Amino acid sequence: MPAAPSPEASPAAFRDIVVTGATGYIGRHLVRHLAEQGRPVYLLGRRGFDRAQASATPVLGAVADAVGLIDHDGTPAALAEGLAKLHDPVVIHLAGLFISRHGPDDLDPLIQANLAFPCLLFEAMRIAGCRKLVNVGTAWEHGPDGRYQPVNLYASMKAATQRILDYYVEGEGFRAVTLKLLDTYGRDDPRRKLLPLLRRHARTGEVLAMTQGRQRINLTYIDDVLDALIAAAETAGTAPEGTHHACFVLGEESPTVRDLVALIVAETGCRIDVAWGAHPEHPRQPPEPWLDAPRPPGWSPRVPLAEGLRRYFGDSGDA
Repeated sequence: MPAAPSPEASPAAFRDIVVTGATGYIGRHLVRHLAEQGRPVYLLGRRGFDRAQASATPVLGAVADAVGLIDHDGTPAALAEGLAKLHDPVVIHLAGLFISRHGPDDLDPLIQANLAFPCLLFEAMRIAGCRKLVNVGTAWEHGPDGRYQPVNLYASMKAATQRILDYYVEGEGFRAVTLKLLDTYGRDDPRRKLLPLLRRHARTGEVLAMTQGRQRINLTYIDDVLDALIAAAETAGTAPEGTHHACFVLGEESPTVRDLVALIVAETGCRIDVAWGAHPEHPRQPPEPWLDAPRPPGWSPRVPLAEGLRRYFGDSGDA
């Protein structure tokens, strides 16, 4: 079980922290960050998921012995039993399944990960009397003017989860923050996203087929994402019952993809051979994100884009 933190490390808003999606990219960085601070942190796992599997997870492995494990059989009652043993916890819900363009065979996995599991989690929290929650969604459910304009089915399901959460906020007194992410990046990133793709092609020298590159992209470095998650948890921990705040994690700069590639070349000296216009545009991709969206209270990014790119492209790990 996690060791008790020092008084300075433990926020007054909550005692224990539960992270769903702890083996994903952001989740494992968050769990390691919290454990290294000495905060009591727990991850969820279906029965059969053991500490050996957690230890084998990249990044998480070094702190696996300091992390608590709540196992359950996939029912609200079993999960509630584990949550009820914790001390005034806040849940940070990161779990989800992202598919950019779904096909018919993707429907069931998308529904199970992005709708069914949040319902199970919220109901288990209700049973356990655990009502402090950070729900992580996506800013890609919004168009550039803030209106509902989901880019894909994943974004639509994340928006639906927020509406489901409203029931538990209004009907069960949950204290919730929905934190909406845009594009994130950082060290040890194995995801099939733009920056890992650019770095891979910089290393191989292969030509990369891209769109025209006119769309704007907003990137937030992993350290700033972790700060935003903790700020959101503290907001959820101190908010009045029955309140639900929505805020966005946004970087300070939003270059076009073309300008981003030029910045990478200028800052890192690497060469990236891009075939602009060789790849079709996403049919629902907005030309730019909603940049006037509210940020988490007390949070602002600390890692400028140029510095984050130097860190990322200087990372010797595989992407």
